[in-house]
Amino acid sequence: MGAEFFYLSRYQKWSTTALYAGALFPVGKRFSLDAYYEHQNLTGKRPNQQLNQLGVMLNIYLGLEKEH
Repeated sequence: MGAEFFYLSRYQKWSTTALYAGALFPVGKRFSLDAYYEHQNLTGKRPNQQLNQLGVMLNIYLGLEKEH
């Protein structure tokens, strides 16, 4: 879970708030899926906007194996 707040100088105020939550699901040794929900409140210009987003990211872990 997390929150971000953005100040936009064009509007001279704190005009965007983003709240998000998600979960990481391992898939094998080198892959994981990151599913998340994000809500954004945009108050910079009128009318205000509220955005709701769902997403899934595939993470691939590339690493060099150490020789013994």
